[in-house]
Amino acid sequence: MKRISIKKLEQIKNPNLIDIRNIEEYDQFHLPGAIHIDEHELLASPNLFLIVHQNYYLLCERGITSVEVTKKLRKKGYRVYAVKKGYQSFLHR
Repeated sequence: MKRISIKKLEQIKNPNLIDIRNIEEYDQFHLPGAIHIDEHELLASPNLFLIVHQNYYLLCERGITSVEVTKKLRKKGYRVYAVKKGYQSFLHR
């Protein structure tokens, strides 16, 4: 499983951040530059949202859903990373 800490993520210039929480949570708060893509849409049609040879960083609330989505997308050949502990790690750093 490929995961990244919020500390390491902050060191990446212009990371491709994908917020997979629900739209209400995204609207309340999201990291600058993060785009919202529903986890089910992303899994159903990753080719509409992702380019195979680019890195993407998935964020959810606690890092649990992003791990599961990351596993499934990696099996399809996408370079995705789950942010450890999700937004909770960002809020409690």
